[in-house]
Amino acid sequence: MSSTPGRWLTSAAVFLIGVAAITLTVLALQHVQRTPEVRASAPVASAAPTTHTAPSRAPSATSPAAPEDSNSAPPIDPAKERFLITSGSTLWRGVAGQCGTTEPLVERSADAGRTWVDVTPRYLAIGQLLGLAPFAAGEAEIVAMVGERCEVQALRTFTQGEFWESYPEALKTADYLDPNADESIVGVGGRAPAPCPDASGLKTTGTAAAVVCLGEAHVLRGAEWSALPERAVAAVGFDGDTVVVVHAAEGCDGAAISRTAQDGTNASLIECVDSATPPSSAAITIYDASVIFWWRDMVHRVPL
Repeated sequence: MSSTPGRWLTSAAVFLIGVAAITLTVLALQHVQRTPEVRASAPVASAAPTTHTAPSRAPSATSPAAPEDSNSAPPIDPAKERFLITSGSTLWRGVAGQCGTTEPLVERSADAGRTWVDVTPRYLAIGQLLGLAPFAAGEAEIVAMVGERCEVQALRTFTQGEFWESYPEALKTADYLDPNADESIVGVGGRAPAPCPDASGLKTTGTAAAVVCLGEAHVLRGAEWSALPERAVAAVGFDGDTVVVVHAAEGCDGAAISRTAQDGTNASLIECVDSATPPSSAAITIYDASVIFWWRDMVHRVPL
């Protein structure tokens, strides 16, 4: 009977040690579950769209003709509008996004479009991309809606897109489409009304501007807009005093790339890019005597 308290104390000690072990194990597991995942913050190259140099060929006589109503096209979703420029040998591209709804995207390529690096200035609360322009050697300038109030700002980078900074003075000379104004074309020496409420793809040169409206290209010279004859237009750009148009065309089983005067005369086919039917959203830029055409996930380069 005298050994009973000793056994009781021994059993109690063993029980308490077991409870303590279980408690420590639970706490350790909770600590592991609460440990945050560490992620790299450096820009990562995106999937590599292929850059194609289109072979020179005339449209085939057996290619299906463009439909009679090929000028009709659905309006471009503003959030999916595309931008493409060259700054030196560097390609920059972007997707507009929509302020408060869809995040925009800005990317840079130093290898002719084979790989792209995401350089979107999210830390500045960018909400929508309105314009993209070359700046300095290989650098870029964007016009964007920024912050909770979606304030229009001009941002520049001197570090290949790693850092961006607002430049209020640059906004005064920038070219862009203002979605919040009746006179939505900003640039070309001031403001001007767009030829349609859903204009997209603004390009400017000197005192001229061009946009796309429901599959038609419109050119502003002076105070007058005029429509170009091409139909099912996906994108426009300027090569000096002439306009380069990506569009559908009879006899071209793909995207036709044509050059025309600003008044729509003297149109001539440059190339027919096979298997590249003009989509509702595309972008082009002119560089080194070539048209660079961004369509879907592909970047085509076509000599002028």
